[in-house]
Amino acid sequence: MFKKILAIDTSMDGCSVSLLKNNFIVNKFKLCKKKHTETILPMIAKILNTCCIKINELNAIACSKGPGNFTGIRLAICIAQAMALQKKIPLIGVSTFASMAEQAWRKYATKKVLIAFDAKKNGIYWAKYIRNNNGTWMGENTEICLKMEHVNTKINKLSGSWTTVGNGWEKINFKNTKKINLISTKIIFSHAKDIITFVNLLLKKNNILIFKNIVPIY
Repeated sequence: MFKKILAIDTSMDGCSVSLLKNNFIVNKFKLCKKKHTETILPMIAKILNTCCIKINELNAIACSKGPGNFTGIRLAICIAQAMALQKKIPLIGVSTFASMAEQAWRKYATKKVLIAFDAKKNGIYWAKYIRNNNGTWMGENTEICLKMEHVNTKINKLSGSWTTVGNGWEKINFKNTKKINLISTKIIFSHAKDIITFVNLLLKKNNILIFKNIVPIY
């Protein structure tokens, strides 16, 4: 059993660290924009000290692998890999968008999530996540960087009600041709606490991948 899991996320404008210890999760989150490097390591040290846990006592280390900010993604992966390799701890990489779908479930109990993030240069990072009846999120294969003019086409191929997540919706000039119901939220940041719950769900289903090296998604 993975009773002690450390999760790290620096893929967006915030730094977040979460620690699972015997079914209790401790969380730390801080908006830092371009100060991830000087912020995340003290946060990790503080949460480990608060919970009286040494790195070698962890059962697993998980981190966000993107999509997101180039530097932030690489930072979280490098820290997680270094800790895992040094102490021979299982390493788990989680899609940023998958953890944000889990955040939408945590806050709104929604099972159908559309994620759109500003990719600059008239582009949108896009994904469609659906939570099935056994609690598993499906959708990592839908993650793609789209040109703005292709977003409406993607949306209008769908039907029913969908919850929207991300800062890209401010850029999308959506023309509803099929009367799809989009439910907006204020979720624009990922959080390590949702990596913990996402990983726990996979562990319960015996559907977890352990990595030696995590390939980032930009």
